[in-house]
Amino acid sequence: AATGKVDVAWSQGDFIPTVAKRGAAVIDARGSSSAASAANAVIDHMRSWVLGTPEGDWVSMSVPSDGSYGIEEGIIYSYPVTC
Repeated sequence: AATGKVDVAWSQGDFIPTVAKRGAAVIDARGSSSAASAANAVIDHMRSWVLGTPEGDWVSMSVPSDGSYGIEEGIIYSYPVTC
């Protein structure tokens, strides 16, 4: 399991609280929500997945690892892919 790969103290003490406060931090830094940029990212992701990537281009998508790039097999990881 992926949880066995991460230090529990760091995960619960640093990572989770940081992610939980991310929205407020973005609003403080930008003066507005990041919802529009997140929505655009979803649209771009789905466009690439459904319509394919342009010739010679690639995108990053999360896929189960087959052991490539030194990532343990079965871990969900963001890889460069063509669609």
